[in-house]
Amino acid sequence: MRCGAVRAGGHLQSGRFSVFCGRSHGWFCDHITQFRLITADLETRVVRKPALGQPDKENDDLWFAIVGGSPGNFGIVTEMTIKPLWDKDYPESRTSTIYMHYSREAHEALLQIVAEYNDKDDLPADFNLCAFVLGSYPLVLRPNIDTRMMSQHPEIYGEGLEPHPSVLGIWATWCNLDGGEYSQEAKDFFADIEAKTRPHVSIIDEIFTKIMATIFGKVMPILTPDKAVPMSALTRAYSFPKRVHANPYVSGTWCGQSMSLTTNGFAKWGAEVTAQVEDQEGCYPDFEWVVCGGKHSKNKTNALTNPTSVAWRDLTILCFQYVHYDNTDLLGKPWSGPADFSFAWVPKAKSGAIGPNGTVGTEDHRWNAFPEQDNDLDASRKHYFQSEAVYQRVLDTKRWIDPHDVFTANRFCVGASRKYKSG
Repeated sequence: MRCGAVRAGGHLQSGRFSVFCGRSHGWFCDHITQFRLITADLETRVVRKPALGQPDKENDDLWFAIVGGSPGNFGIVTEMTIKPLWDKDYPESRTSTIYMHYSREAHEALLQIVAEYNDKDDLPADFNLCAFVLGSYPLVLRPNIDTRMMSQHPEIYGEGLEPHPSVLGIWATWCNLDGGEYSQEAKDFFADIEAKTRPHVSIIDEIFTKIMATIFGKVMPILTPDKAVPMSALTRAYSFPKRVHANPYVSGTWCGQSMSLTTNGFAKWGAEVTAQVEDQEGCYPDFEWVVCGGKHSKNKTNALTNPTSVAWRDLTILCFQYVHYDNTDLLGKPWSGPADFSFAWVPKAKSGAIGPNGTVGTEDHRWNAFPEQDNDLDASRKHYFQSEAVYQRVLDTKRWIDPHDVFTANRFCVGASRKYKSG
């Protein structure tokens, strides 16, 4: 689980997708065999993964609804059983991490690499690729509720990152699903990425990486494909216990379906909208662009054996957009400019990503784990559920298991409109 503060229960209920090995191993929820749930009637229920050919309506409906139906809607998950993956079954797995200073030109080049692999429908499930931008972390943080929480309760909040300039990077992983030797195909994969990124990695980048490896590497390790890395060590290395920025943020999560990113202007568009955030004083991007699809991707194929309400498992590319912003000046006085920009940026950027001429996809698909700025799940359910039939099945389960809306904490819950009829 990459985002440590979400914890196991949150990852279960939202499905949990890995940007490092999602194409290879599917979702976290695919590896859960059962979980224990305390419901509004104070009953403790054990919910098991549905068994093929052995239908159990009550159990199967709970599994379907809770896994993907919006976290915290149905009860309190207190325990889960996981079927683990073993390092010995995936020997010689490899990864490559390449970092460089931010520039618009370099970012466009990285996005073009993402586009090329996104468009390969035959890409084996062993391969995973993600490009990212992490905006600068200031030496002096502006006082706000987040910085107070960070300083006063680091055991809950996290420590925050070390100061750094804006960073670009690309993560590439080969998971060796067949368990054989380090293959030529894998070697060619890493060589291709190395060749395409090399022109954008300066001598200063290399020096900075070596100097900062002991500090910066605690958060984002520097690994090369020259040496095998066990899958357990690889995934643990990229779990972030810290908050990326001690700031409020706005977000967008765009689940794309396009397989023509190399020709539709995706890389240029992505670099342009990111540069807008980078150029805005008081704003810090935390963006990721993840290759997810292809006919061999376990994101897609595992859905056939694990029916849940998790949506859009057939996506090709996933775009996480977090725009962190300062809301005070250095003296702690309110500063609205960065927030105003951030809230206006998301719909403007989305207009180039999603729609009839969208570079990412034609349909506005989102995940309820990252609900943008939506505060009414009922009203916006077409974005978060695969179909109206799926939503109605989840709603029926909600009405049965929580008839008095005990676990309807806000409007971003299944069926919340009944509880929040006004205001």
